[in-house]
Amino acid sequence: ALWVTVRGSASAHRALWFNGAVFIAILGVGTLTFLRSDEIQQDATPRTISEPHPDLGYRPSPGQTQRMRKYTDTETLYDVVYTVGENGLRMPPPHIEDPEKPCVLFFGGSHVYGEGVMDDEALPYRFGLETGGRFQVHNFGFSGYGAHQMLAAMERGLVESAIDCNPHHVVYQGAYFHIPRAGGLSSWDQEGPWYEPVGPDTVEYLGQLKEFEGSVSSDSGLIQTLGIDELISGLHRPANGHDYDRYIGILENARRHVEEKYPDAEFHVLLMDDKRNGPLPFYVFAWNRPPLPDDLQQRGFHVLRRSDALPDLLNSPELYEIPMDRHPNAKAQAMIARYLARELTGSSALQADSAEN
Repeated sequence: ALWVTVRGSASAHRALWFNGAVFIAILGVGTLTFLRSDEIQQDATPRTISEPHPDLGYRPSPGQTQRMRKYTDTETLYDVVYTVGENGLRMPPPHIEDPEKPCVLFFGGSHVYGEGVMDDEALPYRFGLETGGRFQVHNFGFSGYGAHQMLAAMERGLVESAIDCNPHHVVYQGAYFHIPRAGGLSSWDQEGPWYEPVGPDTVEYLGQLKEFEGSVSSDSGLIQTLGIDELISGLHRPANGHDYDRYIGILENARRHVEEKYPDAEFHVLLMDDKRNGPLPFYVFAWNRPPLPDDLQQRGFHVLRRSDALPDLLNSPELYEIPMDRHPNAKAQAMIARYLARELTGSSALQADSAEN
């Protein structure tokens, strides 16, 4: 078994984190192995649908369609198609032509992109249907993304080059695990944008995360070998108060950008606030910060809670998650979209049609 002993207060503190995280990792992996007799496999055609990008680290490859299948020896977990347009965004829903070109922009990771569901089942697409096609809807989410990719896309002009519309709403789906992502604690995102706090509630772009000495790129490879670096971020270092401040600064910069660039738009944070996606102990051990939902609301953000859209998630996760995967299934995506439609526009077109019929 791997175990580390280091003398000295600072080194000992890190060693304690390392040992504790390794113990949790081994325990977790062992438990999963015990509970799951079938090995999860996946295949994709083409093999990858992403490509390197100088500002985002990586992005969906424009103009590609990928079939992705995840399965075990006894069960197909999902078999879906991802369609990416020439603008590098997943396929949008139909919309009504309007000379004012109102639109809604979605940002986030795999939950927004729609990993594990078909094009027309992803959250942004379902939101377009729920609002009756009144808006163009653009999906800037992608697997593994965080708030730092959202801000980079805004500040580096990538949003402007991908759309031709007048944003009325900008929705970012965030989560506690986006805090370590922006701090460089994800091995797949070492070329992603690196932001550092430079004042109260503001950050500055400094380059790629691999240049940040706190990122996992400085590790020996153990984290990448285990493949669970973001989940057990303490294997490198615990996500700390500085990471939290960076995350808040990124959201503040993004909100200011929306207010200045799109005066007709509102910025919303759809927070994955339920315990299945909340803070794990080693995330908040040294933060000394208020709970994220409360902090965002006190700062004046319009916070929408995913738990309000899926109130029974904790009691019946099997109804809302892809088996053995935990990404939201088509039912959950539709329920979240309906919730957003009501909260942002006051009504749901599909719900109204259903009531009339």
